[in-house]
Amino acid sequence: MKYKVLDLFAGAGGLSLGFEKTDLFSVSVAIENNPCAKETYRTNFPDTTILNDIREFSDFSQFINNYGSFDVIIGGPPCQGFSNANRQHNQIINLNNLLVKKYIEFVLGILPKVFVLENVKMLNSNTHFFLLSNDDFLFQNVSNQRLHKERIKIGGGLVLSEVLQFHSGNCIQFPDTPILEIKKLLSLRCKKKEKGKDINSQIKQLIDGNKTLLQLLEPSKEEISSMYIMTKEFEEKVRSFSILSELSNQNIFVETIYENENELTIICYSLIVKKYIEARLKDTYQLKDDIYNTAEFGVPQKRERFVMIGVRKDLCKSLVAIKPINTIPKYNTVHDAIYDLEQVIPSTKIDKKGIKRVVKNTGSLKTLCDSTYIWNHFITDSSPVALQRFSLIKQGQNFHALDKKYISSYANPEKTQNSIYKRLEYSEPSPTVTNVRKCMWIHPTQNRAISIREAARLQSFPDSFIFCGSKDRQYQQVGNAVPPLFAKAIAKAVIKILKS
Repeated sequence: MKYKVLDLFAGAGGLSLGFEKTDLFSVSVAIENNPCAKETYRTNFPDTTILNDIREFSDFSQFINNYGSFDVIIGGPPCQGFSNANRQHNQIINLNNLLVKKYIEFVLGILPKVFVLENVKMLNSNTHFFLLSNDDFLFQNVSNQRLHKERIKIGGGLVLSEVLQFHSGNCIQFPDTPILEIKKLLSLRCKKKEKGKDINSQIKQLIDGNKTLLQLLEPSKEEISSMYIMTKEFEEKVRSFSILSELSNQNIFVETIYENENELTIICYSLIVKKYIEARLKDTYQLKDDIYNTAEFGVPQKRERFVMIGVRKDLCKSLVAIKPINTIPKYNTVHDAIYDLEQVIPSTKIDKKGIKRVVKNTGSLKTLCDSTYIWNHFITDSSPVALQRFSLIKQGQNFHALDKKYISSYANPEKTQNSIYKRLEYSEPSPTVTNVRKCMWIHPTQNRAISIREAARLQSFPDSFIFCGSKDRQYQQVGNAVPPLFAKAIAKAVIKILKS
C-alpha cells in the first residue's frame, strides 16, 4: 500500500517525480494553474487527478469528500514575492505570498501526517515578510509575534480626504475597477513591448467603460482625454489607486492614514515569512527546516533550497534529517550530466518525435538515460551577434569576460548579472538553473545555447520526462522545477518519519 500524496503548486512535477521514484508514494491529486506546466504534468503523470486554481478551494471537508484524505502534502508555493524590494519601493506584497497562506490553509484543513514545503533559501531570511491582513489578526500566535510597522507612501497628487473615503474598520474598501489591469498596461508601455497607441487605446476603453474609475482619475470630466493618459500625472494616480486596490483585495490591516508635508502615508503591519508560517502551524505540527545544497544529493547543480518538514504532533516526537548521498569531492558535474549529448545536434524548432539516441551515458548519471529517444533537445536560434560572443567566452567565464566593443549594445554592461552568457564548466556542477534561455547559457565546448533537455539533465530529470509548450515555456518549467533527485532524498526522509 502506497502513501497517498497531494502536490500543491505542482509545476512540471519535479517534487512528484522524486516522491514516486521511491515506489512508496502515489501522487493522487496535483494542483497547478499554469496551462503549459499543467500539460507537462498531465503528460508525465496520466493517472494523477489535476486541478486548476488552488484559490478555488476553501471547503476542505468537501475536498476530502471528493478526493479522500492524504498522508502527505508537498509543494513549493511561488516565491517571486519574497523580496525586500517591497520595503524599499513601497510595493505591496503580491499575489504569490497569498499562495503561501493558501498552502498553510490546505495543511490545516486536511491535516496530513506529514507536509513538505520547499522554497527558495531566501524564505529563511529576516528581510522577507508578509503584510498582515485583518484575518491574520484572528490567529493569536500571529498577533502575539513582534510585528514590524510598515509605512506605505502614496503619491499621485492625492489628498487625504480622497484616500480616507476608502478607509473603514481597519481595512481599505476600494471599488471594483480595472485599475490593476491599467497598471499592467502602463508597465508594458514603459517597456515598449507593444505600440504605445494600441496600449493607450486599451486604457481609454477600460476607463470609459467604468464611470467609477473615470471619477477617480478625472472627476471633472465626462470622458478621459487621450492626451491625459500619456502624462506622468496620470501614471502616478494609477499607481496610487493601484496600491489602494491591492490593499483592498488582500484585506490588509490598515491602522491609520495620515498626511505629512503633502505626502500621504498608510500604516500597516508585517511579519517575517518564516515566523508567520511557524506561528500558524506550530500548535499542530512539529517543524524542522534547513537550507540544502542540491549538489549534495547527486544533482549536477549547486542550488540552495529551503525545506520545511512538519509532522503532526499526535503522531511523532522526532524528525529525520535529509541526508546527502555525496560528499563534496564527489559532486556530479556538468560533464556527468550532458557529455553524451555532444554528439546529438539540437534542433532550433520543436519536434515532438524525439531524436534517436546515438551514445548512452555510462557515467554516474546514466540512470537519467532511460529512454531510446531524446526529447526536448531544442535550442534558441541565436543571432550572429550572440554566436560571436559565444565564441569569445571560455568555460567558467560569462558576459564580463567580453571586450567592451562586443557589449556596446548594453546600456549598463557593468550591472549585467554574472549568470548572463555563462559558459558552463564540464568539471564542475552547474550554477543554479533558472530560465537558461533568458540567461543565454553556453554549452561547455560548443558555441551554442544549452538545450532544454540539457537544462533538464542538470536538474536531474530523466530523458523519458517530456516537457510541453513553447520553447520559452519549457525552459521556464525546467528552471522552476524541484530537481527530482533532491525530491527523492526528501521523500526518503519522509518515509522514515512515516514508518516510525
